[in-house]
Order: sequence, then structure tokens, then C-alpha cells
Amino acid sequence: MTLNRLVPLLAVLLAGCATTDLNPDAGPVQVVFDQRGQPLNCEPLDTWVGTEGHWYSYWFITNFDLTTGALNQLRNRAAALGGNRVEISSKMDFQTSVTLIGHIYRCPTP
Repeated sequence: MTLNRLVPLLAVLLAGCATTDLNPDAGPVQVVFDQRGQPLNCEPLDTWVGTEGHWYSYWFITNFDLTTGALNQLRNRAAALGGNRVEISSKMDFQTSVTLIGHIYRCPTP
């Protein structure tokens, strides 16, 4: 394979290694683990799946970054819906990715 073909191929493959960034408006979204039941005075908005990683990129991304990317997807979705709380209900462990299922709520702010 010539260098002219190899460079674009590598660029495409490495672009697939980027994880999800946290949107600025998602910063205040609270993430809670191991809660049971709907929080008091909170409006349920959605259930969403945050996932990060692919079979071709997991060698280049740390588990920390995969988990952070999946959490960022959930927090970004919550902010887009006007939510301010995500309760993680389950985590699915795979060798190549991290998948989190979260319930999104809009809760009163103190």
C-alpha cells in the first residue's frame, strides 16, 4: 500500500478513537448511581443509553475515557431535554466498550 493511501486510512481510523465531549450546558447535570425508585418531586423525562467504544478503537482508548464518554452522552442528553439529574440504572460490561443505561429527570433546584 502506498503512503498516499495509508495516510488517509490512518486519519479515518484515528478519528474513530475520539470520545464524546461534555457539552457546556451539561456541566450542571448531576449523575447518581445505585438509587432505587424515582427521586422525590422530580419529573421523569427519558431513559437513555450512553455507550462509548467500538471493536476497532478499544485498544487506543482507556477504560476511564470510555466510561467518561458514556457518562457524557447521558449528561448531554439530559441537558438537551432540560433535565438536571441522571440516575444510572445499569452498566453493561463488554471488552470493547462501556454501556450505561440512565433515567433522566428534571428535579427542583434548591
